[in-house]
Amino acid sequence: MEFKAARVYGTSGHALHPGKRHPIINDYRRCEDCSGILLTPYRGSPAKQNKTQKNPSPKDNVYTVDMDTSHTGEIYFTKKLTWEPSEANKLKCKVFGQSEDLCHNFIKVLIRKNDDTLFICGTDAFDPSCRNFKVNTLEMTGERISGKGRCPFDPKDSNVALYAGGYLYSGTASDIHSSDSLIYRSLGPSPSLRTAKQDSKWLKDSKFIHVVDYGDYMYFFFREVAVEVHIEGELVVSRVARVCKNDMGGTMAFLDKHWTSFLKAQLKCLIPSALNFHFDLLQGVTDVVQIQGRDVVFATFTTSEFR
Repeated sequence: MEFKAARVYGTSGHALHPGKRHPIINDYRRCEDCSGILLTPYRGSPAKQNKTQKNPSPKDNVYTVDMDTSHTGEIYFTKKLTWEPSEANKLKCKVFGQSEDLCHNFIKVLIRKNDDTLFICGTDAFDPSCRNFKVNTLEMTGERISGKGRCPFDPKDSNVALYAGGYLYSGTASDIHSSDSLIYRSLGPSPSLRTAKQDSKWLKDSKFIHVVDYGDYMYFFFREVAVEVHIEGELVVSRVARVCKNDMGGTMAFLDKHWTSFLKAQLKCLIPSALNFHFDLLQGVTDVVQIQGRDVVFATFTTSEFR
């Protein structure tokens, strides 16, 4: 699998109303294989660090939209799911010192589990939870599933998730303080596995960009603080991590319930010259596509900075 540079474009966003057509918008997240599922935009304060945070996840609502724009160039929604936190969760969120604006259910995961089921997770007022929903009706099915390790507590935190081979693979912050970044496999027949807890040699303040299913491996693309560089301040670098799908974890004595196949490498993008101008901050990655018979992913980078 190879990496290629790419440039992306977008348009400004607009609100949606039932039964009313609107110009195509891009400040929402759409799941291309989810039959036109649309998440409502979050109109909060823009965050600083990464692309995911500039448009934090939608809150309390999910829409099904008609994606056929061949006649008008506009979209409108046909079904709406409202999934709000309980009053007890909202109160607990405020007691923990969070602002009222953040004590909502921000939808952070929306993926197709099978032909009939969507798997959706939200922050649920800093108590993340997941549920299964019917694709056609958005009706809830089954019991609540804990979102810890699958969905962040804080809506400003980045995350990725993908179902592959009967497992959920996720990358996110797994605690309320966003200090424990992890890559996690769960909800499958084999043992759940994760990266070592709060071990900076594995992950350090990771901002997840994308996850790719390719062959026998899962690839996680992210940015993180480079602990191998000893400088004043913190240097953020781009990485790709790989885990084996058939990893069964370690033993009780070593790496129990942890990945034994975890590897990561730094990604660099530069313009060769006397100064070697670097574009080191990964911003976006595509799924695997074939170009002239080769499997590649396209990625976008921006210039690096200290923070």
